[in-house]
Amino acid sequence: PRGGGSRRSARRALSSSLLGGDEGREEDEDGGRLAILGPNATSLLGRLAEKVRRAGLVGEGDEVVVSSENHAANVAPWLELAAECRARVRWWRLSDRAIGVGSDPSGGGDSTVLSDLINGRTKVVAVSHCSNVLGLVRDVGSVSDLVRERAPPDCQVVVDGVAAAPHVLSAPRGPDWYAVSLHKMAGPHLGCLLGRRGAALRLERDAEGTAAAAVDDEVIYGRWERGTAS
Repeated sequence: PRGGGSRRSARRALSSSLLGGDEGREEDEDGGRLAILGPNATSLLGRLAEKVRRAGLVGEGDEVVVSSENHAANVAPWLELAAECRARVRWWRLSDRAIGVGSDPSGGGDSTVLSDLINGRTKVVAVSHCSNVLGLVRDVGSVSDLVRERAPPDCQVVVDGVAAAPHVLSAPRGPDWYAVSLHKMAGPHLGCLLGRRGAALRLERDAEGTAAAAVDDEVIYGRWERGTAS
């Protein structure tokens, strides 16, 4: 289609800019990053939760981990998803000391230590890169590494980077999904969801509802980007 090449170049430049490197550095083991645009970060995170549900990634008895200092935009969609799918919500709560990802023998339901919460039933881990209230910064690279070690391969690590992105040089490469608000970075009033291409493919389904092995990037963008309401 006319303008397709320029759109691809613009998306690649946006992704590269947010990742803090030249265009070649955005490639990873999942085939690169997608830069999905929407009205704002809140709507994109809601759309992500909807696609996770439709893809059947979360079922009864599975677990969704949510950090307690998250903005509501990265909490409400996952609570709704868990309720619909009869999954268990586990809270990664704050402690009075520095937040770590080491071991804690206490176990239980909620915890201040992430390793207590991640297991073979974990399907979503939703965290904030930086709290817009407390200023707490999570080490989302270490979070992603721990999830990769302990959770199933299809577990989605979702990071709200809205409060962090204006102050950091680049978005971290560990999470599957990283949401930012471009208008809080001297850009247009849009949200952007950076996603691993491999993670995005896990959410795509064909007409029969089976997982799609290969989908063109423009098709993926077309399914995500619904335009404005007016």
